[in-house]
Amino acid sequence: MNYWRNKGIAGHKIMAFVTLDPSSHTEVEDSVFLFGNCYLGMQLPLSAQDQTVWAVPPGGPAGPGSPGSWGGHAIPVVAYDPRGLTVVTWGALKRMTWGFLYAYCDEAYAVLSQDWISRTTNLAASGFDLAALRSDLQQIAQPDAAAIA
Repeated sequence: MNYWRNKGIAGHKIMAFVTLDPSSHTEVEDSVFLFGNCYLGMQLPLSAQDQTVWAVPPGGPAGPGSPGSWGGHAIPVVAYDPRGLTVVTWGALKRMTWGFLYAYCDEAYAVLSQDWISRTTNLAASGFDLAALRSDLQQIAQPDAAAIA
């Protein structure tokens, strides 16, 4: 994440990121709503190889359902609903259940990218206001001395 922020990937740097609790339904949903994504680190099980929708297999996270038995994978969540999430993996959209997320996700990030913010209005589709965030951060970084006194 730091490399992406500092150096960029394919000519695109991210502005900021924050670690989320991957077991928090709300944090994942808020990240997708506000920033257009939630970036996940997954420990995929072998059982996921042939699934149309990624779900915890009937035997649970053991045997071919063991976390990481297929390997690690980084994917963005781009949509969600009460039944699950939509991720981008290997160039295609894939559905994943919430249970699969909870069983196999070991890291999650909210990622702020200029690509999600309109250069004209400085707003995201969600109404997230980049100028207001910058102003708020400036006030935190350099508090008004008169307000402190």
